[in-house]
Amino acid sequence: MPLRIKNEFIAREIRVWRLLKHHRILELQEFFEDDEKLFFVSLLAERGTLYTHLKHNGPAIEDVVQTWMWQIITGVQYMHLRWIAHRDLKLENILLFEDGTVKVADFGFILDHIKSETETSRTYCGSRPYMAPEILLQLPYLPFKADVWAIGIMSYALLTARYPFDHHMNVVQLTNCQRLRDYKYPDHIIPTIACRDAIDQLLTYDAYLRPTIHEVYLCTINMFRSKASEKNYRMTSPNAIYSAHIIDRNVFQ
Repeated sequence: MPLRIKNEFIAREIRVWRLLKHHRILELQEFFEDDEKLFFVSLLAERGTLYTHLKHNGPAIEDVVQTWMWQIITGVQYMHLRWIAHRDLKLENILLFEDGTVKVADFGFILDHIKSETETSRTYCGSRPYMAPEILLQLPYLPFKADVWAIGIMSYALLTARYPFDHHMNVVQLTNCQRLRDYKYPDHIIPTIACRDAIDQLLTYDAYLRPTIHEVYLCTINMFRSKASEKNYRMTSPNAIYSAHIIDRNVFQ
């Protein structure tokens, strides 16, 4: 990345991060720099990231996943309501604290001053396993909807300790698998209908049909309320095609 662009990203990160005040977002307490480095000061996450937790402990039970995702969703909704997109949501950027709660962190690719939910970006950023198909294809993309896709990837990964799609494939193969929803759950993991349905909707290929974070928020409330009855709450209703693709079982090993 050119130095000028890098400096712009850093300046934006500091400016916006200082304004984010929410209990599910890591707060920037202060920052300072020397001749070589910039230092951020924030709370210590005693248990590391959700990625390291998953790597060391394997899949989480659904109740725990739902609780974590609810906390992440409320933090992301706070950002979206302020016309700010994260653009690098991934398990490595979700911090886990001693009390079992999580906070969204790492705002290096943050985008603010978004004028509407239909405003697109051409700055392609993020981490490949979590990238929405429109970003992989380098099309103009909706930053808010890219965040929603990443939430779907995180949800699936926490339940299964694997990614839903093999991100080592080339772009054509990978986006085709995404379009077909070419993933399934391991035989020993049986999510509730509401949970499977929510992830399916989060991983909707067409960004314009993918739910907004506000629809995700409402759906998550419904999941908590209806889990016992296994009622299927849909955020959108695109057609789904399922097939039996399983990626590397050792992704998180």
